[in-house]
Amino acid sequence: MLDETDELTACDKGTDFTAVCRALVPAGMAVAGGPILALSHDHRGLSPTFSSKRRAEYWSGRYYALQALCDLGVIVNSLPIGGNRAPVWPDGIVGSISHTDSLCVSVVAAEDRFHAVGIDLEQNSRVTPELFSMLFTQRELAVLDRLALEKRFNFIPTLAFSAKEAFYKFCSPEKYFDFLDVEIEFNSHIPIFRVRLVNPKNVPVTGEIFYGRWGRFRDHVLTVICCSANATYVSKPL
Repeated sequence: MLDETDELTACDKGTDFTAVCRALVPAGMAVAGGPILALSHDHRGLSPTFSSKRRAEYWSGRYYALQALCDLGVIVNSLPIGGNRAPVWPDGIVGSISHTDSLCVSVVAAEDRFHAVGIDLEQNSRVTPELFSMLFTQRELAVLDRLALEKRFNFIPTLAFSAKEAFYKFCSPEKYFDFLDVEIEFNSHIPIFRVRLVNPKNVPVTGEIFYGRWGRFRDHVLTVICCSANATYVSKPL
């Protein structure tokens, strides 16, 4: 169930985007991010139908991913492209990339310290009411219905959606599972959210509850979820 209490407080107070990102990841992870960069003329691995905007977003993600890897002490010249166009991380590395129209971020970590990581970045107010039934369970919808009108159209639905996206990337499933298979819970006074599995058989992890962190930068919402290597999280095939 989403929390409909007082005004949300976990937002930046004049800090820069990179500082907001770094505040959300634990020690041992490296994160890099910033604005979408000027278009690269390198089209390797990209569909010829990709627009200039899509290519700029794609290469910005790779740029920040390589920067984060460098901060972690892993030096590579490029990231191979997987079958789903996701990056193929170097051996022993887990990572995640996200972007909006104007910002991009990547986080990476050593696999011997973290099982997995998922990060998501969304522009506020992206999630409109006509999408609610596809994204939120009946329990979540009941909470949204109780919100004041301005909150229903604003931050809370965006945060809930972003947390589900981050969890999906955290799971890295080879088979899609539905937004309705998980529920998000959070408290407006602390920058932490909880993911509860509604349909565990559909989700490629063992466990019932997972925790992540969230933050805000201007008109953007950022969510991160990870699991340390000594935790009980285990991938399972679908």
